[in-house]
Amino acid sequence: MDDLAKALFAYGPWGLVLLLLICVITNVEKVEKAAGHVLGLFAWAGGGIRRRSVRATIQGQVSEFSRSIDKEAKGLMPYNMRLEFIKEIDRAELLGEKSLVIVRIRDRKDDDKNLVHAMLAFCPVGLIPQARPYLGKSLSLAVDLTTTRKLLNSLGHHSALQYLYDDVLPREKKELSDLDQLCSCFDFLDEGGLFTRVILSEFRDFGANVRSRYPQPAHAAEARSFVEYVHTVASREPGENMVEPGYRGTYISTAFVLIGRGARIEMEGATPYLKHLRYLRSLGFRRALLTGRDKSMEMAERVSYLAQKGRLAKRRPSRKYEAKDATGRSRNHVLIEMDILPPEVGEVPQGRFFED
Repeated sequence: MDDLAKALFAYGPWGLVLLLLICVITNVEKVEKAAGHVLGLFAWAGGGIRRRSVRATIQGQVSEFSRSIDKEAKGLMPYNMRLEFIKEIDRAELLGEKSLVIVRIRDRKDDDKNLVHAMLAFCPVGLIPQARPYLGKSLSLAVDLTTTRKLLNSLGHHSALQYLYDDVLPREKKELSDLDQLCSCFDFLDEGGLFTRVILSEFRDFGANVRSRYPQPAHAAEARSFVEYVHTVASREPGENMVEPGYRGTYISTAFVLIGRGARIEMEGATPYLKHLRYLRSLGFRRALLTGRDKSMEMAERVSYLAQKGRLAKRRPSRKYEAKDATGRSRNHVLIEMDILPPEVGEVPQGRFFED
């Protein structure tokens, strides 16, 4: 960027104009937020200016948040928002060719309420839209509420969070008795960094696999069963073995491979993990999630490369992040998705291996 700026400055004032234009195009959401703050200074002059200020601020906040989510897992939330105020019911529509979601909500005359309802209208259309018909009402709404909470937390918008907890959630829980349990489950997984990187990523692919089939109760049941499996893995006690090696449904076929403690790595290296990947392949699993934290992160990377070299699985780019473990301690993590390749002819099933 510095070299580009120097080259443009050589053209004098026109170079400066072009540089500013490039900055605006590459940081649209930040410009919108700034414009919203500037317009807010003149909100006293009339309702029209206030609404333009609120609209620009919310558009910038949601669009910037969408980009951050999409960086955690590609294709989850790849859209920007355009907000419009109407006098009818809240709704949203996707303009796919423009990667834009148009959100239309009633003006609640309160910035907190407008932000919450704009995000809740945006999520069903802008966040894993391909999976929505197959999740069921409770699971889909829990995804929206958890994602909205993530946005408000990232902004430090505590008054809007209070409105979400005190007004929005109680109304929704009256209609959906299981909503509270699902939201608590997603909150726990989000603390561990698994909500977007595992749950939403799998839902994205789940929707793509189901494609245009007519939604059935079995689809929602499969999605919910996968959530329960991930929660079981994340909440297990250290040293506790899993009853099942992974989750196998009609469309979701995924298993965690948990890289163990340093002592085990020093004794046995990558061998038991590669053996377990072969076992998963013999069972017909289609995806493995290699996870390691702190000192075991390097071994997770090594296992993934050896598995790919040995034609066991094809690795996707690793994702490193910081998150809390079951005890609340902050740890460094790595997550590597492995697409398990078809078994070779005559391959002998291998024994199981689980993290100590």
